[in-house]
Amino acid sequence: MVSYVRARSEGLSLQLRDGIFTRAERVVLTGVMLIVGYVEIGLWILAVLSLFTAVQRLWIASAQLLRADREPERRA
Repeated sequence: MVSYVRARSEGLSLQLRDGIFTRAERVVLTGVMLIVGYVEIGLWILAVLSLFTAVQRLWIASAQLLRADREPERRA
């Protein structure tokens, strides 16, 4: 979901690189939890933080779209 929100935003010409739990963090967490052996805990952490990041990116993208929608009104 995190990557999908970013891809859809970029399709609308928005720059969306923000988020607390990006791809690099997800890969590191998955690798560490596999090495340490706490796969189930790692998957729960991954699910919760990925959901939070997806919602965060949706919030940021909607704010950018609303801001872009209001700009032409200011020029008039």
